[in-house]
Amino acid sequence: MADRIKIYRIGDFIRFTETGTLDVPRSVLIVHELSIAANHHQDHNILLDLRETDTDIDMIGVMDIAAEFGKYREVFQNKIAVLIPDSEQRIEFAKQVKACMDLQGFQFDQFFDFEAAMDWLAD
Repeated sequence: MADRIKIYRIGDFIRFTETGTLDVPRSVLIVHELSIAANHHQDHNILLDLRETDTDIDMIGVMDIAAEFGKYREVFQNKIAVLIPDSEQRIEFAKQVKACMDLQGFQFDQFFDFEAAMDWLAD
């Protein structure tokens, strides 16, 4: 799994790409994998590319995923950008995730466009 995590020196960010269907256990595992990479590269922002994924996670699942990020709060000190598909369902899901992450004090935002995400990470 570590071979899917790439470190880019330009702009100092970690990029993680996921495809397929996301469920709560898989999403929690992704957060754990990211925490390991983030712990080794604490000066890097994170770009999580979920544009090629589907999900039907409910609000309780969203809270479980946000709580998993909270477990590793000390290693997620920098920005986290998430690329998502531009669909009504995913936009609603993204709003729930962002609200949970904002409440925990994360620098977290979601984007449809790679360049917009990169601009935010570089800002």
